[in-house]
Amino acid sequence: MMALNQQVALTPLMTLRRLRAILSLRAKPHRPFGGTARYMLILMLLWPASPWARDFEVSVLPFQVSGSVPEAYFSTSSLPTDIQKAAAFLFELHKNYPLQSTADLNRQLPATTLQNGPSAGVDYCSYIRGSHILKGEASFAGTSGVRFAIKLISCNTGRVVNQGSSSGPLNEFQSLLASAIKGSTVSFRDQTLPSWPDQESEWIVVMDQSGSMAGPKKELVKALKALSAEATGSLGLGLLLVSENGHRLIPAQRNLKEVISILEGSATGGEVDLGQIARSFQELKKLPTRNRKVIIYTDAAGGSSASFESAIRSLAASGSSPLLFNPPSLPASGRMLFARLNRTLKLESPELMYGMRAGFVEGFSLFFVQKSDRFYVARKDVSAALQTGRLSADTLEPVATVNLRDEALTLDSVIRSYAKQRNIRLIGTGDLVSNLSVRLNSLNQGDAAGKYRFLVKNGSSAFWISSNDPSVARRLTGYKNKNETVYLGLQLRPGGLAPENNPSLVLIRSAGEVPSLFIQKYNHIQSEKLLKKQDIWFFLVEVVDSR
Repeated sequence: MMALNQQVALTPLMTLRRLRAILSLRAKPHRPFGGTARYMLILMLLWPASPWARDFEVSVLPFQVSGSVPEAYFSTSSLPTDIQKAAAFLFELHKNYPLQSTADLNRQLPATTLQNGPSAGVDYCSYIRGSHILKGEASFAGTSGVRFAIKLISCNTGRVVNQGSSSGPLNEFQSLLASAIKGSTVSFRDQTLPSWPDQESEWIVVMDQSGSMAGPKKELVKALKALSAEATGSLGLGLLLVSENGHRLIPAQRNLKEVISILEGSATGGEVDLGQIARSFQELKKLPTRNRKVIIYTDAAGGSSASFESAIRSLAASGSSPLLFNPPSLPASGRMLFARLNRTLKLESPELMYGMRAGFVEGFSLFFVQKSDRFYVARKDVSAALQTGRLSADTLEPVATVNLRDEALTLDSVIRSYAKQRNIRLIGTGDLVSNLSVRLNSLNQGDAAGKYRFLVKNGSSAFWISSNDPSVARRLTGYKNKNETVYLGLQLRPGGLAPENNPSLVLIRSAGEVPSLFIQKYNHIQSEKLLKKQDIWFFLVEVVDSR
């Protein structure tokens, strides 16, 4: 007699007999299901390879590769599976449909498929339990272009459900592959990706028009002109011009050049005190309520500091974001007031640096630098590094201001006091230079940046990224504390001084989860040809700092 647990292969005749025997059974009244459900259950049991037994998931096959592959950019031997993994990543990113792990799939496929892509006449549905397969081909034309053709095949019917193709230049590789995937899977629901944040923002510059602000005003105009090329259409700029004769409000508008020309052409002279600056803020109440940045650029020291402080507090309470910019002509007492307000009201405080060359009768010149309350001297021209934000105070010689007997401690007064202390004769000073352009660009980018900022390092390149997601921030903080590297997937677009990332989409992946074709070096990605804001590039980074 046959053992109960012994397995016997069913022949077609035995299967037919068993089916007839089961169908001949009569349903008893107490059974919970009747004829139709019983037949369905029988069919599912007897035909495990039937459509009802397949899982709802897509399997992306290795790609067929043809044409002239540019070997400077791709490894020909691994390209079929490299594109497969890239396509799987993009499918999962853009489509709301389960995806089979490529690692699991590739363990089941023939070795020749992994090396050369799918072969004609092979039923790949027999290797998987999923409902669909994506079968694709990549045809290269050297470095000039690539074409993708992808078919979505149903394993239930054996038919091609949809197909998509795209072709274009090689630097659009990722976008073209994503387009072909979308075209071949139109029947699947799209995955909604986080969009780039709205960059439209509004600034009001409160400009002190006193005579001592003539030099700083020129620097501000120059910085705003540099910003206008990047921010046109995304930034509304207005002015509140404060002079000893009163004040004038120019509401924010998108035509930055027109606003800047008004600022540049406005007259300076006389004196302005803190009380006049404070009273001018009443004009801002006439503007529609919205979250705007109010940049206050003044060296006023006289007048009521209490009324000025009250006006700043009221401005912050109304929803605006006041920013106190220290000009180089602001005396030490004014800087102390600004620092206290920044600290108590938790205002954003940009680190401004100013520089000026001074020539002496003795036949040499020195370059003086001011950063907040500290002053430095350099024996060479460092203006280029200062203006581009690359100047480190650590490379400069500090000026011991305690020995200068200078109460004002402005940039101009420090130069004169330094000459007097060293018993050298000052001929004159050059034009004022600053890092205002860098700081305004950073401020403009920050309007669209996320709540959390991290300084990361990829190779020799360090750059800031932003995120809106607290869970991403926690994980990145953990990597920083452990000094561990991690792959970050970022959407990037051109920014003022460097590419900026989409703070709504920051992917954290381990090495095994990253499609190798989308790994980049940051110093390579800065090329305009690679910066497509819809693409995602992965960087192996070390998390250096956070804000």
